[in-house]
Amino acid sequence: MGYEFRLLGPLEIVRDGREVTPTAPKLCVVAALLVLRRNRLVQTSEFVDELWGEDPPSSAIPTVHTYIYKLRKLLDGSGAGSADDLVHTCLNGYSARIPAEQVDVHRFEHLAEQGRTALMRGEAEHAARCCAGALRLWRGPALAGLPAGQRLSAHVVRLGEALLRIRETRIEAELRLGHHREVVSELVELTRAHTFHEGLARQLMIALYRCGRRGEALAEYQRFRALMADELGLEPSPSLRRLQQSLLAGDPVPAALPAGEAS
Repeated sequence: MGYEFRLLGPLEIVRDGREVTPTAPKLCVVAALLVLRRNRLVQTSEFVDELWGEDPPSSAIPTVHTYIYKLRKLLDGSGAGSADDLVHTCLNGYSARIPAEQVDVHRFEHLAEQGRTALMRGEAEHAARCCAGALRLWRGPALAGLPAGQRLSAHVVRLGEALLRIRETRIEAELRLGHHREVVSELVELTRAHTFHEGLARQLMIALYRCGRRGEALAEYQRFRALMADELGLEPSPSLRRLQQSLLAGDPVPAALPAGEAS
C-alpha cells in the first residue's frame, strides 16, 4: 500500500490516494504520535500521558489498545495485529514502520537543510528553490485542531520554529538575488508577529533601504530599538547598530547577511 502522512497542517493520512484520516480526536492523537516517532517505540504509558495527562481513567490502558486496533483497521483494513501491519506491537508499546519519504515533516526538513546548505555555499538561487519547496508542504499550523498533550505540543513548537527559520532563510536568499521589493510585505508581517526577532528586523531594514526607502528603514530600526528597550531593557546588537549607522550615512549595504551568518 502507498501511504502519505501529513502533519504540517491538520492531520491527514492518505492510503492509495484515498484519505483515511481518523475522525475521533483522540485517535488522531495516537496516530500523530506514532508518525512523529516513526520506527521507534512509543510506550503505552506515553500514549496514556498524552491522551489524559495526570488524570487518566482506570480504563486508560485497554482504551489505548482499542485505539490501536481502530487505527490498524483504518490503515490496513484489518485489526488483527499481524507482522505485516503498519502499526505493530512491541514490548510495552507500539511502533509504526513508516519510510521517511512518506512523512511531510521529513520532506520539509530535508529540503530545509538543502536550502540552508546552498545558502552557506553562496548558491542563492538553489537555496530559494529548496526553501520554497519546503514551505509549499505547509497547509497551516502543524497538527492544527488536534488536542495535543505535552509531547505533541513540544513537536508543534519545534516545527513552528523550523518554519520560521526556513522563511528567514528563503528571504535571505531572495535578498541576495536582488528581490527586495518582493519580500517587503512578508517581512513587515513577520516582524510584527515576531517582535524581538533581530534577524527579521535586519532583513526588513535592508529590503526597505535597497528599495530606496531609507527613511522607513531607519524608522524600522527605531521601532525595534524602542521595543527592545521598553520590553526587555536591552539594546540591539552591535551588528544592527552598525547597519543603522551605514543607513544614516547613505553607505552601500550588503544584500543580506554573510553566508556563514544566515539562519
